[in-house]
Amino acid sequence: MPSFEQFTRRLVPLGKEPTVTMQKRGSLSLNASAYVAMGSPKAVHLLYDRVEQIIGIRSAAPDDPDSYPPRTLPK
Repeated sequence: MPSFEQFTRRLVPLGKEPTVTMQKRGSLSLNASAYVAMGSPKAVHLLYDRVEQIIGIRSAAPDDPDSYPPRTLPK
């Protein structure tokens, strides 16, 4: 069983710790630490566990039809 903490608007993520954020419109944002921790993938799979009602992200092949290419922000 996962041990989630509820997100509060007062909680500000630290810049160096891997962080994933869900935006108001449903997009997921990974900070640079999280992206590097995943191996800087060219594509990802979005995962969902219906029983536990949790989501996940894992690296995927860019030519997989079910993968999504991440968008990176210009430096």
